[in-house]
Amino acid sequence: KADSVHTLLVQALQSDDRQLLEQCLSVTSPQVVQATVAKLHPAAVSGLLAKVVTKFHSRPTRGVNLVTWIRSILTQHTSYLMTQPDVVRTLTPLYQLVESRVS
Repeated sequence: KADSVHTLLVQALQSDDRQLLEQCLSVTSPQVVQATVAKLHPAAVSGLLAKVVTKFHSRPTRGVNLVTWIRSILTQHTSYLMTQPDVVRTLTPLYQLVESRVS
C-alpha cells in the first residue's frame, strides 16, 4: 500500500494536483504514512510539508489526520529540513496554531 501511496503522492506534488494530494493525505495508517514519507526524495519533502501545514492551518479540525503526516515528515527528514532556509517560514503557522490551542 505504501508503494502506491508514494507513487500517487509524487505525482500529486509534481503536477500540483490538489485532488490527488487529498486522496493521499486521507491515508491515516501510521505505518503506511511512515513508509510513504520514508520513500520520498528529499527535494519533495519541503513542498509536501508546506502543503500539509497549510491544510492544517486552514482547517484545524483535520489535525488528527494531518499530524500523522507532519510527524512523519519532521522525524524522518529532520536533517534535510534543517538545511532549508525556508523551513522556519513553513513551520511558523503550525507553531502559532499549536501555541494558540495550548494557551
